[in-house]
Amino acid sequence: MKKPLAGITLLAALQIAAPERLPAQQILLNDSEAAPVEPEVAPPSAPSGLPVMQWRTPTADEATPAEAEPIRLPLRPLTPQAGGAGTHRIQGQFADARFLMFLPEGVDGAELDLTTISSINVLPERSQIDVTVNGLAVGSITPDNFDGARSDALSVPPGVLKAGRNVITLKARHVHRVFCSPEASFGVWTDVLLSDSGVTVMPDMLQADPLGFLAAVSAQIGQSEPIIVNNAGTESHLAQGAAFIAHIEHLFEGLPPQIAVEDLYTVAYDRPQLARVTAFPDDFGAGDLPQFRRGGDGAIVLLANAEHPDAVEKLLIDAVGESGLDWTAPDLAPGTAQSLSDLGFERLVGRGRYIRETVPFRLPPQWLLLSEERAELRLDYAFARNLPEGALLLVKINGETVRLLPLDDPEQAGRRVDTLQVPFPVNMLGPGTNRLTFEALVPGDPPDEACVPREDPIFEVFETTQLSVPEAPRMSVPRIDRVLDGLSPDQIRFSAAGQATLPLGLLPQVASVFVNEDTSMATGQGPVTLTIGVPADLSTLEGNIVDGNATVLQEAMLNTPSTRAADIDTWAEIDNGRWWAAFADRDRAIETLGRFKQQLVSLWRGPQSELNTWMAGRSAEAMILQPDMKRPDDLWLIVRPNAPDDRVVASLISMRQSLEGPGGQLSLFSADTGWQSWRASTLPLRLHEPITWRNARSVAGNYASLTPGGFLVPIFFFTLIAAVVALGYMIASRRGKK
Repeated sequence: MKKPLAGITLLAALQIAAPERLPAQQILLNDSEAAPVEPEVAPPSAPSGLPVMQWRTPTADEATPAEAEPIRLPLRPLTPQAGGAGTHRIQGQFADARFLMFLPEGVDGAELDLTTISSINVLPERSQIDVTVNGLAVGSITPDNFDGARSDALSVPPGVLKAGRNVITLKARHVHRVFCSPEASFGVWTDVLLSDSGVTVMPDMLQADPLGFLAAVSAQIGQSEPIIVNNAGTESHLAQGAAFIAHIEHLFEGLPPQIAVEDLYTVAYDRPQLARVTAFPDDFGAGDLPQFRRGGDGAIVLLANAEHPDAVEKLLIDAVGESGLDWTAPDLAPGTAQSLSDLGFERLVGRGRYIRETVPFRLPPQWLLLSEERAELRLDYAFARNLPEGALLLVKINGETVRLLPLDDPEQAGRRVDTLQVPFPVNMLGPGTNRLTFEALVPGDPPDEACVPREDPIFEVFETTQLSVPEAPRMSVPRIDRVLDGLSPDQIRFSAAGQATLPLGLLPQVASVFVNEDTSMATGQGPVTLTIGVPADLSTLEGNIVDGNATVLQEAMLNTPSTRAADIDTWAEIDNGRWWAAFADRDRAIETLGRFKQQLVSLWRGPQSELNTWMAGRSAEAMILQPDMKRPDDLWLIVRPNAPDDRVVASLISMRQSLEGPGGQLSLFSADTGWQSWRASTLPLRLHEPITWRNARSVAGNYASLTPGGFLVPIFFFTLIAAVVALGYMIASRRGKK
């Protein structure tokens, strides 16, 4: 996803300042009593009715303290995590992570500091973390910091670190010191302390220009400090500013910064500032904007016209350039077979004992097949020789296993396996982003010793692998994820209670998640809105989802979220026994009977339980819901007032790269469980094209699959009539013979 420090810049964005108010940052008013000042620079005169402002230029001693301390320009992870703030975890036997670092200018002879702490389970003699900067290897470190965080310094060759955006990649190879198994992969990790990792520069390198401002913003965010925007105003200005901030942050990746909205007259701050933003109304007479000034406290201040945010956007884009990273999944055309290479993917290579390699792809926004038609995967793959008995490769579609492939067959090992046809129900796919996943489970040999290093991959999936999906009529059902795919920042707003209760900076943070210039995935069913509110708003909503359920929903937001750690069982999906073996285990027996009961119920009303039943015992830090399925494009994000904002925002960013995002008609989020979604048992189905002989069968199949009860009764009725007619004909014909 993306969006770190730029946002803050948004200045104008949040700006929202009232015309009659004046900033109190290094400025004097011509109608106030003059205080001793340094030389002044006066901009063009302001319109009548507004006092003329004069900018105070700090002396050299004020702008650069005599004993200036070095400033750390920290690492910012490209993929934020909902866990602990200030750290980024690299977990698994083979894992990598990418970070951004912003520099005001190219640096030669610099050292890259990496401060880490690792799990005690890591065997340092067989483990290492390789480091690359802008694609060039600069060295490696040993993950042996177990009792506390410590730093390793790597020298970066001249010419590698450049002005603007730098990409640092850490590739970890962890070996468990005691066990060798898929489960052991979850016990080996290294945490990177972001604020203590990066490159150190002197303050005088941060000049009052675009790159200096962005680097200062990065450093301030790395200290877990919000970016201050002076000043606040009306809700409409806030919404406009949020959208602007979001588009600026699109240039960057990672978790968007926290923004603190301060009064225009603020002259002192709780902590020193490296950078901040001040926005003026259009008629303030502040001269040519945007521009950068040095505050009396040494901070780089971005001054901008609140009514012309596009000027700031252009200024920063010209300085740092467009982001070269794109998380958008490639489009898969229904009706034709496309290979992985056609989708832009190279050969997939899996290493380790627990491996997940994912291929995301997108289907058209109004593609819908709910019947049991078949899609097909034509798999070209190979796996290594001498793998332990029981090694498996799971082929999954959107998290559900469609084929188990043994990796311990000596006759097939070590060579390219003949193309394997893997058919699967097409209703496992949906409009928008889908995921094809290859998950390998390789037991230890032996399992109670450290794994023996092996360089050859466990499996390879070749780029000639093909995926074909049948064409579908243009139809749709209400789904939260489909609406989010077409959401843009200017469609996000606060409720009145949300604006009064939640931090104002939450709005641009959330808006920055949905910067997406590709509007092809929009539902096109009406104006899309996402309103950010608080639990009290639930009692004011109307619709077929919230009617009669507001109390239950509010209770979930008020209950304390569970902190119970989930047990990790990588073999849970593998059923090695007969179906009746489940009844030997009480818990499995209850679960099996519950699924059977649900299947019987689903024959009449669909596969989902009622909302009251599903909500029992659940709690959440945030929820996204469609209050009324008749207005599917009207979404609400309800946030618990004391919930950590970063967790919610990080989870929304991560939904672009994982399956654990909001969906259905209601989704609950907590840090332990992620997003859990509920789908209504009856959904309105919309047809967006005329019925023809070509699509009639698929259209009827969609209706029958969505509401089977509506088809069972007519079918039973006509069957009964046919039986009566047949019986009457038999009786009449026999009587005639007599």
